[in-house]
Amino acid sequence: DEETGVWVWTGTPTPGKKNSINTEMVIAAQKKATRSSSKYVKPVIQTTLETIRAEDIGDHVQVTGVVAVEPGVLGSQYFYIVGSAGVQVYMFKKDFPKLTIGDLVTVEGELSEIAGETRLKTSEKKDIQVLEHVEEPAPKQLDIVDVGETYEGWLVQVHGEITELKSSYMFVDDGTEEVKVYFKRGAGIEKKVFHVGDIVSVTGIVSQTRSGFQLLPRKQFDIQKTGTVEGLAIDLAPAGNDDANVAETYLTATAGGITSIIVGLFAKVHGGSAMRVVKRVGVVAAEVVRRRRG
Repeated sequence: DEETGVWVWTGTPTPGKKNSINTEMVIAAQKKATRSSSKYVKPVIQTTLETIRAEDIGDHVQVTGVVAVEPGVLGSQYFYIVGSAGVQVYMFKKDFPKLTIGDLVTVEGELSEIAGETRLKTSEKKDIQVLEHVEEPAPKQLDIVDVGETYEGWLVQVHGEITELKSSYMFVDDGTEEVKVYFKRGAGIEKKVFHVGDIVSVTGIVSQTRSGFQLLPRKQFDIQKTGTVEGLAIDLAPAGNDDANVAETYLTATAGGITSIIVGLFAKVHGGSAMRVVKRVGVVAAEVVRRRRG
């Protein structure tokens, strides 16, 4: 079309005359030409695991990290990489290269999120390049109260008491807060070896869901039993003595002895947990005294 400069095919021959062009065809061709000329390829942003969440959803980014869990363990379409921070790496087609825990990889993809959790969405195998194999990543020690947005995607370790145990999850409480520990099928966690009241250390990925944050252990070894609180609430007063003051004094001394034992146990595992257990023993002792006086 001479007026618009847009080329349009027409099936109407006009020998020796001006071409006969349908106006609607011209408009459609103009729109197509506009769309083609406005296509823009976003640049790849080089970022780090510590700063990746500062980028915008939809940005095309490249980041390097260490594989903390392989595809197929926590989910068939994703795995996690960590440094000091961490992020989920997702691929709809599941066409991942061969990966093992400790592989240093560079990942390129689109920044997205699912249920509030940030993830890096890849399209094909070449988006994930294995650079070398390094040491397995070490977890960051956390109080359970700190398990949240700040540590989303991180590999962490917490310590506490199992307060609830179900077929697919358990709750662990360290005195500061409790956290749900979810057993993914691919992790192969044998739950029968654990019981309510066990003291455990749990290593896992901090994952966000619509109902909150949870820990995802990667294998059986990620949950280690380190002790038990069974027997702390037994009747500690001397038999045949009804004097409340004597009972309270005996209870305080006995609870103090138990506290010392537990402090020694936890000092080897997690310094902060020891102090929280001391507080828990105090609560138990106070409750027994209250019942005796009642």
